[in-house]
Amino acid sequence: MPRPLCDSEYIYGLHDPGGEYIMLEEGVPGWVLVTEGIGSDPNNHNGRDYRYLSDKGLGVMVRINAGYGGVGTIPYERFYGDFAKRCANFVRNSFGAHIWIIGNEMNYPIEWPGADWDWNADPPRPKSLSTTGEPITPDRYVKCYKLVREAIRSLPGHENDQVITGAIAPWNALTTYPGNPNGDWIQYFRDMLEMLGPDQCDGIALHTYTHGPEVYKIDSEEKLGPPFSQYHYHFRAYVDFMNAIPRNMRQLPVYITETDQDTEWRNENTSWVRRAYGEIDWWNKNHPDQQIRSLILYRWPKLDKWYIEGKQGVIDDFRMALRYKYKWKPSIPTPEPDEPYRAILVAVLAPQKADTGSTIELRLSIRNDGTMTWPAGGDHPVRVGYHWYDRDGTAVPAADLRTALPRDVAPGEKLELDVRVGAPRVPGQFRLSLDMVHENITWFADRGSPTLDLDFEIVGEPLPQEQFFPQTQVWVRGVFLSFFNTYGLDICGWPITEEFVENGMRVQYFQRVALEEYAPGKVRLRLAAQHAWEARAKIAALERQVEALKRRLQTGWAPAPQPQITDVIQQLPRDAAAMVKRPESEIKHIVINHTAVRPGVEIRRIAQAHRRSWPAIVCQFYVEGDGTIYQTNPLDEVVSADQAWIYDSINIHVAGNFNKDIPTEAQLDSLAALCAWLLDTYNLDTTEVKGAKEFVTTASPGKQWLEGQRWKDMLYERIEALRGTGAPESPVASEEIQKQLEALERERDALLEQLTEAKARIEALQAKLDALEGTPLPETPGQIEQPPIKDVITELPRDPEKMFRRSTDEIRYIVINHTAVPPTVSVKRVAKAHRARWPAIVCQFYIEGDGTILQTNPLNEVVDGKQDWIRLGVNIHVAGNFTDDIPNEAQLNSLAALCAWLMHTYGIPEENVRGVQEFIVTGSPGKQWLHGQQWKYILLDRIRSLLAAVPTEESTDTDLVRRLQAQVARLQAENAQLQAELDDLKPDLAALRKQVNQLNDQVKALEEDKRKLADERQRLQVTVEEQQRTIAELQDRLRSGEGGPFVVPKPQMEYLVDKLPRHPTKTYESRSLEDITHITIHHSAAPANISAQTIANYHVNSKSHQWPGIGYHFYVKPDGSIDHTQDMGLISYHVYKNNEYTVGVCVAGNFTDVIPTPAQINATAHLVAWLMQELKVPIDNVMGHKQFPYNTTSCPGRQWLKDQKWHDLLKTRIQGVLEGKLGAAIKPLYHYVLFWQHGDAWAEEDWLGARNYVARFRPTSGFSVDDAMQAQNVT
Repeated sequence: MPRPLCDSEYIYGLHDPGGEYIMLEEGVPGWVLVTEGIGSDPNNHNGRDYRYLSDKGLGVMVRINAGYGGVGTIPYERFYGDFAKRCANFVRNSFGAHIWIIGNEMNYPIEWPGADWDWNADPPRPKSLSTTGEPITPDRYVKCYKLVREAIRSLPGHENDQVITGAIAPWNALTTYPGNPNGDWIQYFRDMLEMLGPDQCDGIALHTYTHGPEVYKIDSEEKLGPPFSQYHYHFRAYVDFMNAIPRNMRQLPVYITETDQDTEWRNENTSWVRRAYGEIDWWNKNHPDQQIRSLILYRWPKLDKWYIEGKQGVIDDFRMALRYKYKWKPSIPTPEPDEPYRAILVAVLAPQKADTGSTIELRLSIRNDGTMTWPAGGDHPVRVGYHWYDRDGTAVPAADLRTALPRDVAPGEKLELDVRVGAPRVPGQFRLSLDMVHENITWFADRGSPTLDLDFEIVGEPLPQEQFFPQTQVWVRGVFLSFFNTYGLDICGWPITEEFVENGMRVQYFQRVALEEYAPGKVRLRLAAQHAWEARAKIAALERQVEALKRRLQTGWAPAPQPQITDVIQQLPRDAAAMVKRPESEIKHIVINHTAVRPGVEIRRIAQAHRRSWPAIVCQFYVEGDGTIYQTNPLDEVVSADQAWIYDSINIHVAGNFNKDIPTEAQLDSLAALCAWLLDTYNLDTTEVKGAKEFVTTASPGKQWLEGQRWKDMLYERIEALRGTGAPESPVASEEIQKQLEALERERDALLEQLTEAKARIEALQAKLDALEGTPLPETPGQIEQPPIKDVITELPRDPEKMFRRSTDEIRYIVINHTAVPPTVSVKRVAKAHRARWPAIVCQFYIEGDGTILQTNPLNEVVDGKQDWIRLGVNIHVAGNFTDDIPNEAQLNSLAALCAWLMHTYGIPEENVRGVQEFIVTGSPGKQWLHGQQWKYILLDRIRSLLAAVPTEESTDTDLVRRLQAQVARLQAENAQLQAELDDLKPDLAALRKQVNQLNDQVKALEEDKRKLADERQRLQVTVEEQQRTIAELQDRLRSGEGGPFVVPKPQMEYLVDKLPRHPTKTYESRSLEDITHITIHHSAAPANISAQTIANYHVNSKSHQWPGIGYHFYVKPDGSIDHTQDMGLISYHVYKNNEYTVGVCVAGNFTDVIPTPAQINATAHLVAWLMQELKVPIDNVMGHKQFPYNTTSCPGRQWLKDQKWHDLLKTRIQGVLEGKLGAAIKPLYHYVLFWQHGDAWAEEDWLGARNYVARFRPTSGFSVDDAMQAQNVT
């Protein structure tokens, strides 16, 4: 007789009918899964009769597909409505089944409608763009599923049918969509379920397998490699799916509808089948809230290589498994009050390599999967944190950066967040474990939440682990140095103590913060007076205990009697080895909790739920609904040492949910008796009885604890009535109390001494802090005070490893520069521009528009060690362009103060304060420096005034004279040397002057020649245009006759295929030219003068490529000449996942801000038109690199589709060539900015000054006079 759903109470089953006799012979009527391809015709009413199975008591599941192969497991989106009607028609006319699975492995492209892929390729890819198929994304599947479910459950007799979601293919990462760029199959599964929710889903199907027939792989914990290193590689992939089911859907039925050994079944009785069913039974017994109702072996009939029919070894293994008679039970919701901390973290964007000590930027998708709203602010915010581990699992120190949430995050809410992570300071292979942290309360992982683990390679030299600070004569090392390097002087101040150990932690004080290493490699802020406060708290507690003992001695007061307690510690599930020992002297509170479920739920079930997050049930005592008291843990053991409300408290759970009700009279009486006994035993005040919600964010012990009926007050009243009601103390007990009293008084006195010492330490540190920050240092006569300087070195882009180190004794000059841009342009933007040429901004100091002085580089580091004005100078940049104006008053005053201090400190004479234009050919620091207003001399006057104001005393005269004498002697020696060099150069001077005159004459002659050539060029241009018009007319005539369509001639090109670098061992695959259907346009993203030889060398020999040869088939240079660089019959690498059917044409240059030269446009159009003709490629299949699927790139530059849109320009020109207009000119440029270039020298300063103009108006820019002549406007 079939059950109402035609289901089975057993978990055994087979895919497809035929082998069910085995289950019936063993007396275990399990499941049979049948698949049907029913199409999408809404007028088709055919069905099936499954009563031949269900009438035998077998469970029947029917998987409904639109079809197989290219038909799709569900149809195209436009047919979802028709498919729903067809499903309803099928179900209406089918018998013996009430469980329907809709679709199969929707994330696997083989199941997409219209898909035809090459599954032998690695990775698999469509055979052409047109056979990609329609991806079944989660939102599409949910739309289809809802329509089908509604149609089926609307049928009479099928209102309670189970409509099951199709299984997701594990380990398949081919389906990507916004928010899931890596194709994460678990995220696909989770997204699908979250879109459905618990009210629109009846059950869930899963698939899981082992990779091979080995039995140990059933319970293997082996994981995948990055970026999926958190997921199982074998059978326990089902666990990843189960953990991803939203908490509000875990009561739904789960069916594993396919499992096998991945390869064909080995015909042996290896116990693989038994172990697989034992694994699922183990899950069901340990997860009463998430029951798996079936494990279906794939498959019985000989329809593919995975068949079981006739394989007696597998059949015998199945029979032996059936004899265990494993059954599932209805899922029982698990209480959730003890699981507020659950987060699902998924990496959206994450690198796999980083430099030592660098800051890594990640993008994470984060979902609150717990029951608590995450606060973004307040005293205990929730943030994103992390830990680093080496290969042995040992914690590795690194800067501890926490990322704040942008807002409070409610349960079930999801957001994406950019996260900053500090890399380890040493190179190697490491694991980054990302987690959420409830600040000063708990890490989520400590409460059972999964972490996101990513593998990283850290490269570079080990960074220094210690640094001496001469300002305070203090060393800073390890994690304290990492913290200082991360947050800088503004946050930390200078270090003011060496490291010392306090309360078992390494501690170091800085001017503005105090730091402690609370775990290996982890540092946090501490309050300077923290230990004084802790000492006071301990003293207050001891005082209370002392008073209580005195009262007992004086009044004969006796502790409340112990109530009747039943010990069930060993009867509950617990991991004794993982429990934390705590001395009973640490007990300070009694914490009351409620179970949040009805009192009838047995204590073992509560303990099982707690075991998912803790090593045992959290509480030490448990009060049943009838008032029975159970002891659930020893008083000297707790489940965690990290949370004070657990470690220093006795936790009591009261059975029930007290949001609306309160405990029964029996519970209140038992709880009061238990609390009174514990309070008297540990000499605690009644006020130390508190609810869990008074320590952490939780609802426990219910809303009525502090509101409504306020059962806390009721409990206090009963406790007070019971305290001190025990039997009077005996004389022996009184002696023991006296000894205990004396011991407590000694402990109190010792703490008072510690408090006094702490006060003294704080006062000493404050005095030192005042001396460093508030109290000015006494000025030595003859000194100039350093002006206020803000250190921004670490905030600017720079490569410290490439900086040139020098001694400050080498400083000879102060070199003044202007930025040549408005003062509103930030120092970071200026530094970024300098990084294009130098390892950092050139200057050591930077004067902002308001006179603020910024230090931008250390004085012992410069960007170049070859040029004296850099190597021997202190370079100062003044914000602004001083071609027409001069610095403002604030800038001049700050600059004068800075120069005076530097001159005095480093003995720099006035004549060595120079503008950079006095060293090299440049306009900096502006025309007004030496001409016009001559602000150099304005600056020197102010410097002299500051130097003249320096106080002097007799005691300094001798030292001053000695310094001046030494300086004079040095200058005299330098002068003598220069005079000798001058004498040597005088004979050459006359010859040079003569040579200059001759060169001037040659220049004049060349200018005349240039003028004549320009005239000739103009004449030839007119001639060429006339000839082009003639050619065009002749071609038009030719096309109008009977000569047939225009044939594009092959353009001139240089054949370099056999001349470019190739890999010694690797080769590209071959193809027929008939396979080519698309032409890809690239830009080289490099200077236009880079040769094809250089590109090929990079593709073949760079560590990031190691390709068989150059990736491009053709290369078009700025002058329009074409290089044939790769055989078109080879599938070279140039368009990820689309190489097989494309030809790559690379246009030399970077077209982010400009477009190709007119010569390149003409040549590329001619080349592409010829290729289209030869390969029969339509013009719509000429595409930029970025336009192909799977390619997230900017190639061939921003201007391809935006701004000047050279995509349109090229397509227009190609069409012209195809029409025979070979010589036609392209549409003229509107505006061209022409820069000068002579050999390696070019107008770099002009370019920097023009960047804002170019960014705003988008003109074409370059160095070609010919190109400029084709523009309407030239600058």
